[in-house]
Amino acid sequence: QNPKTPNSYFINNLQVNAEITNPEQTYPVPAKEPNGKPQTITITSICLGRGAFGQVQFGYDALDHKKVYAVKCLDKDKLSINPKNLSNLTNEITIMSDIRSPYVVALLNAAKTANNFYLAMELCNGGDLENYVKQRGGYL
Repeated sequence: QNPKTPNSYFINNLQVNAEITNPEQTYPVPAKEPNGKPQTITITSICLGRGAFGQVQFGYDALDHKKVYAVKCLDKDKLSINPKNLSNLTNEITIMSDIRSPYVVALLNAAKTANNFYLAMELCNGGDLENYVKQRGGYL
């Protein structure tokens, strides 16, 4: 984070200010906090990556903009084409919910709406592994 602007973040060398981003949507996520209050994450229009079933967007906690996330937004229609896809997603959520390791991106929350699944994950803003390996001459 940039100390001069507390809500400023650098993602893949792109500066993002959580207070001035243009949110596309906001959705409640079941709380995992001891206080039991629902959490609201604002999903911005900043795309961090794409996949076969959706994309990963930059998101932040609506009440505490210092809490930032990579939110995997998955299209239910695309996933439903093959029933195995939904089973794989369920397995991913179950496994990632149980793993707590500094070497694995943490799944923090999951939610669904009528059209999408959302996985709020730890934001790792150092770029992707492929580029990291390339920068190091092909070696970890």
